[in-house]
Amino acid sequence: MRMKLHGREKPSEEETEPHSLYMPGRVWVTLENMAFVSSAVSLVLYFNDYMNLTIPESAVVLTNVMGTTFILTLLGGYISDIYLTRFKTCVLFGIIEMLVRPHLYVHFYHLKSR
Repeated sequence: MRMKLHGREKPSEEETEPHSLYMPGRVWVTLENMAFVSSAVSLVLYFNDYMNLTIPESAVVLTNVMGTTFILTLLGGYISDIYLTRFKTCVLFGIIEMLVRPHLYVHFYHLKSR
């Protein structure tokens, strides 16, 4: 049933609140958060068991890795949108990753040997 308000029709409650349309999105966000947290827990266990770090050291390394990932995502998006094309940005950050990865291997090797 539609009501008139100041000469215009007011939409019914069913039309203004389509909660059922947003439910699949909420499910996907929930599943993504569960996967993210399980990956974080797995990385802490990996750092603890295989890299022989303590739990606090593992948490710090995980925080650094995830923080760097999120910051570089923002930086890459900014550079891609303002200065470069998407392809050139992917190539640039691929080269940066290939240059940084050996440094990480050496760093973790020295942490493991302690």
